[in-house]
Amino acid sequence: MDPASRILELRRLLEQANRAYYVDADPIMSDRDFDARLAELAELEAEHPEHADADSPTQRVGGEPVSGFETVRHAVPMTSIDNTYSIEDLQAWYERVLKGLDREVPAADAGEGLFAGDPDPDVALVCDPKIDGVAISLRYEAGRLVSATTRGDGATGDDITSNVRAIRSIPLSLATEDPPEVVEIRGEIVMPNASFERVNAEREAAGEPLFANARNSTAGTLKSLDPKITASRGLRFIAHGRGETVGVEVETYSGFLELVRSWGVPANAHSKAFATIGEVVERIDAFREERQDLEYGVDGMVVRVDRFDLQRDLGATAKAPRWAIAFKYPAEQARTRLIEVEWQVGKGGTLTPRATMEPVFVAGTTVRHATLHNIEEIRRKDLRVGDVVVIEKAGEIIPQVVEAVTAERTGEEIPIEPPTVCPACGGPIEQEGPKLFCTNPECPAQFREKLKWFVARDQMDVDGMGEK
Repeated sequence: MDPASRILELRRLLEQANRAYYVDADPIMSDRDFDARLAELAELEAEHPEHADADSPTQRVGGEPVSGFETVRHAVPMTSIDNTYSIEDLQAWYERVLKGLDREVPAADAGEGLFAGDPDPDVALVCDPKIDGVAISLRYEAGRLVSATTRGDGATGDDITSNVRAIRSIPLSLATEDPPEVVEIRGEIVMPNASFERVNAEREAAGEPLFANARNSTAGTLKSLDPKITASRGLRFIAHGRGETVGVEVETYSGFLELVRSWGVPANAHSKAFATIGEVVERIDAFREERQDLEYGVDGMVVRVDRFDLQRDLGATAKAPRWAIAFKYPAEQARTRLIEVEWQVGKGGTLTPRATMEPVFVAGTTVRHATLHNIEEIRRKDLRVGDVVVIEKAGEIIPQVVEAVTAERTGEEIPIEPPTVCPACGGPIEQEGPKLFCTNPECPAQFREKLKWFVARDQMDVDGMGEK
């Protein structure tokens, strides 16, 4: 096969593999095979620069780090959605929707507390998981990705196109022979749980502050000035809306999601349409448990009117659309006992307190450890060894110690004091703000953590060399 044909074939295979993995959830090749084909393509393109293409899979990460992000104005504002925490408020929202559309409001069913009677077939509703990620707007012109912009303040956001091009789940061109003139596909960029745990483990080893949750980690990654960092962290994109469109003929939100999936853009597989608010409530209750099995954080369910013309009729307030509302699940909490606090030394000498607790099952996982951040945080919460503590995972991955249950204290609890010398080398300790530092430059713990950081993937990427 001649080089030009092989280049085209490899590009097609790699794009098919991305779509199969991220859109269809049905991989057609292993990561190892993907990487081998990508390396072959890069070699062929280097040998035959006349076949260069800015949308080639090899060009997702290229060029030098950027010096900063440009602020741009959204063609259509990216508004936020009002939240509710009760079924009563959700029902009240649905009543306002019907009244706003001059539709009859059914009488309430005394037994169920929901509306009874026949549904209005024109006012179908769609439920989407409320993904705990970073909102983004992807702009395609004639089928090619031309920009990616953060929500920002809703009117303007940062142009992070260079970073978004490094995310494999986002197609650089739409898989259609008849692309629209303009389509802005909006959604969330998320960091899967496994990637988040890996990133925080690397930061902990490096003595860097841990990200509090996957959303903060995602936001920090997208604001990195080096696209190679973005590429290394396994981010995903999930579509859930639209901005400006020219030449897109679709009448409903559910139809729009089907359309973008056909173009190779990932959209939420858990999105479902319903005829009544009662069915929506059943879906919200059922998904409360289902969400624990997802590989990314979900903290609620967005309910919206399906038809775009009815959305336009309902309009928006100064803050949010009237045609959508987000039902948020309460934070999942559990009680356990704080057994001990260890002080871990990072590569920069930072001492980070780590709680060891009696194992407890919460939000889908068994939790035994949690970071306590710093000594000032411990004092603010008045935590003591032996305390019964409340821990929480509200759509997050890392458990948080919320508070001590002081009513259950027996008097035998031991106040947590900061170490007076480094627990690793016995060297002197200094406090700067809320943080403690070992100032011994020959501290073996610091040397070990510096070495682990040096050989890690984001630095020298020494193959086969790990913590052990």
